[in-house]
Amino acid sequence: MLERILPGYLNSALKRLDYQRLYEVRLRAGHPVSVNYGGKFYFLRARGLTTEIADTLTVSFETLGEIAVRACDYSLYSVGDRIASGFLTVAGGIRIGLCGEAVTENGHAKTLKNFSAMNIRVAHEVGGCSNGIMPYVYATRPYNTLLVSPPGCGKTTFLRDIAVHLSAARLNVLLVDERCEIASVQKGVPQLDVGLTTDVLSGCNKAYAFEVGIRTMRPDVIVTDELSGDDAAAVADAAACGVAVVASAHAYDQHDLSVRGGLNKLLSSKVIDRFILLDDTHGPGSVHDILDRNLNSLLA
Repeated sequence: MLERILPGYLNSALKRLDYQRLYEVRLRAGHPVSVNYGGKFYFLRARGLTTEIADTLTVSFETLGEIAVRACDYSLYSVGDRIASGFLTVAGGIRIGLCGEAVTENGHAKTLKNFSAMNIRVAHEVGGCSNGIMPYVYATRPYNTLLVSPPGCGKTTFLRDIAVHLSAARLNVLLVDERCEIASVQKGVPQLDVGLTTDVLSGCNKAYAFEVGIRTMRPDVIVTDELSGDDAAAVADAAACGVAVVASAHAYDQHDLSVRGGLNKLLSSKVIDRFILLDDTHGPGSVHDILDRNLNSLLA
């Protein structure tokens, strides 16, 4: 789907690469285009990848604006809420992070303009990637589980595959996809496989989604990504209602979680049954450790 939104000279260069190893394309106005390829960053030139600056491809402010227009089917107004949140989604599971000038109203960002940088993240469906951790996520019941890692270590890919596994177990799964990154919903339709018994609620904050979703959809388990400190109460409330939660959070390990605002409450309250620590030691999605609610390793 990149060819729909990128100019021809970038598409020609990217076609030289193995799409399955392409994770990110970073565009900065007036600077070399860089890509995350196989977990490492390179610059892009017409004939492929390089670690040198010479002959690298660049983009202009005008090109970034054109990419944004194509990404939203030529209607920036129709996706103003997403732009205000700093991202756009494109069919095929592509999400574009945005930087530019914020237009504010009453102290709140209303939209972004004059785009200066984009991070195009390419989603990959890796069926079965969570096979090894599923016994820790679901046995006779689903466990409250938190996937923990720095950005770019495969949390979203794992969550998507976990949702498929839970759905295959015939559980009612509610996928809360706040930034439309897990299912990549376009016009209400998930672009990526998230399971046959998975219902998707996207584009809203987790507090609203948990409250409404539990009341109206009666899920057995909620799957969601990127918890913030403000979301800890929603997770605790769901658990108190008998609904398991499988989520992710940005942190290096349990120590980092303990200093992340409200997320430390998930540690101290012992609401979370399993902490699965991911890293990129052997590529994105490497399992570093799995901890129980008392932070004891289950892999020892």
